Amino acid sequence: MVYKKHHMGQWIGGNWNMMFVGVNGAPAENWPELPYTTIDVTPFVREKPFLAFNGNGFEIRMPQLKRNSTGPDWVNGNKPEKILSIDKFYIARPGIDNAASMNSALKKGKHLLITPGRYLLNESLKVTKKGTVVMGIGLATLIPENGNAAMEISDVDGVTVCGLTIDAGKYSQKSFFEVGKPGSPKPHTANPVFLYDIFFRSEVRLKARSDHV
Repeated sequence: MVYKKHHMGQWIGGNWNMMFVGVNGAPAENWPELPYTTIDVTPFVREKPFLAFNGNGFEIRMPQLKRNSTGPDWVNGNKPEKILSIDKFYIARPGIDNAASMNSALKKGKHLLITPGRYLLNESLKVTKKGTVVMGIGLATLIPENGNAAMEISDVDGVTVCGLTIDAGKYSQKSFFEVGKPGSPKPHTANPVFLYDIFFRSEVRLKARSDHV
């Protein structure tokens, strides 16, 4: 494979449907003879936030919204990232933090950085403030205890949630995760909610009948 600046080089092979969005050097689309779907530009995107070390300490970097873009910004040294100090985050720890402590931090306007571990939640985490960031690292796992959702996000702009696993609790739930209000007319196109890498797991319990054992 030959690499060029802003250019992926060459792509060979594939199965089912390989999709390329905003990728310079993507193969030509020829569906269904070839399994490629190619979209020249990415209409609207904001990349996932990430934890970085700046030499003095940790910070969270938030890539900016991009419209009609191609290729990665970092190739040419352009890094239009918003930097959030780690001091703006409440750092949740397993065995110490729960829904009460995390909701208290959210009410005070803190972002959440949820470290690896299992968090039993007797009520939903309630995100009500515009621009809140909830970021899990490692295998940060939320487990509702009382049939509640793991998280409820109000009808507000610019919330970002990423890197979480949500397990089913022992009671039935109407929902695992809620964003906004059904039927809300409030627009969020200028500063939408972004969800990245959120995984849901449910346990299926089977009971063996005695006459089949």
